[in-house]
Amino acid sequence: MCFGGVVPQEGISPVTAHLRRRAGAIALAGVLGVSSLALATPAASAQDTPPSSAKQLDKQDRELVAEAERAGKPTVTLVVAAERGRTDQAVQELQSLGGKVETAAKDVDYIKVEVPRDKAEKAAKLGAVRSVDVDGLIKRDEPKPEGSSPALPQKPPGKDTPRVNPYMPTGDTGAAQFAQQVPQWDGRGTTVAILDSGIDLDTAALAKTSTGERKIVDWYDANDPVESGDGTWVAMSKTRYTGRFTAGGRTWTAPATGGPYTIATLAETAGDLRGGELAGDLDRDGDKTDSFGILQDVTTKEVRVDVDGDGDFTNNTRMIDYRFKQDVGHFGTVPFVVQTDKSNYSGGATAYVNIGIAGAAHGTHVSGIVAGNSLFGGKMAGAAPGAKLMAVKVCLTSSSCTNSGLIDGLLYAARNGADAINISIGGLPALNDGNNARADLYNRTIAEFNVQLFISAGNSGAGMNTVGDPSVATDAIIKPTDP
Repeated sequence: MCFGGVVPQEGISPVTAHLRRRAGAIALAGVLGVSSLALATPAASAQDTPPSSAKQLDKQDRELVAEAERAGKPTVTLVVAAERGRTDQAVQELQSLGGKVETAAKDVDYIKVEVPRDKAEKAAKLGAVRSVDVDGLIKRDEPKPEGSSPALPQKPPGKDTPRVNPYMPTGDTGAAQFAQQVPQWDGRGTTVAILDSGIDLDTAALAKTSTGERKIVDWYDANDPVESGDGTWVAMSKTRYTGRFTAGGRTWTAPATGGPYTIATLAETAGDLRGGELAGDLDRDGDKTDSFGILQDVTTKEVRVDVDGDGDFTNNTRMIDYRFKQDVGHFGTVPFVVQTDKSNYSGGATAYVNIGIAGAAHGTHVSGIVAGNSLFGGKMAGAAPGAKLMAVKVCLTSSSCTNSGLIDGLLYAARNGADAINISIGGLPALNDGNNARADLYNRTIAEFNVQLFISAGNSGAGMNTVGDPSVATDAIIKPTDP
């Protein structure tokens, strides 16, 4: 018998194992050691349904609808929190407005739906709908050294840097001292999901836990393949091939056996890759002109990536999703994984493959603070060096993250074994009262999956009304700043 995805040890009852898992998560909260926390409260009872006249899109959502109109887009995507237990009714009401439902999750009454642009306001007023957000980008706050003096030269950290040091906030919060006093309570036995820009799989301090286990156990891109602007998604061809064939104006060689196969290409400058931190040079060879072939076996979903650019897939390694076999490839020095959960070939649907790249450094930086182990080969470490990590990409390679990705990624992590979820993302919108679909769904996820969220309060302030969204979810633990 298994509780929460953890198999009890021999001689330990399932209930005891579950309590130990919760104790581990609580200990992890202590190890993360964030000061000035707003602690989670017990799950609240269902709120009274507001009257339709009181339900509407907020200013930011109306601006997103207007932006879609200026861009000539006939539809917008909505993130919907249905009234509790009324997902089916909400789906029917949204469909009556011409909505095309992409996701309907009854466990938290979450719906993602594409509706005609001029019906978005009506969707917010539907009887079975509690709250609505228009999907769009959330800018990730970048700290600005306003009013600071030029920094004096400092000795950089290295192998001899001690556990408590001035380079990591773990000494200020007491996490480093706690781990020294109780070394077995360093996060081991727990898994933390990092919702961010992805994690660089070649980072040495994120390779192993303090007990020698693999640290990164999953890598998942939660951004929408079509609407998010995430250039790491590719749409596979409708035509199927084997052996030698021509597609996209060039000749390719697929294996003569297996398959059939579909093909796509990933350009270095696709979508957000052009303007992100990689600046359109995916393989770091000094130019922005490369395009890489992607081949997928329709039957097994295995993927081959033409990293050497010779058009011959037979000399490329077969890869499957990282969580299954920990397959990792490289564009030059840049590591990548593949993701095939949206490779749906039934009924003539368009199949998508993701090439998972941590195109921005923020997620790796945050992961090091949370759970880095033996930085520079010494004693320096993050707050919980014994914890394992799930990399859940919800941001682009620029400084923006996607609204729906922040929800889909959260649910993916909660459903796939995360004990705690870290979201070091936050901005200061016009209205930050937590009265939105994302906050509703975050609170429901905490209650439904018994998982805890640690969310940054953003980099605005200090001052009144400077707490950023999404940390305004009432049941989350709030960190005072965004790393």
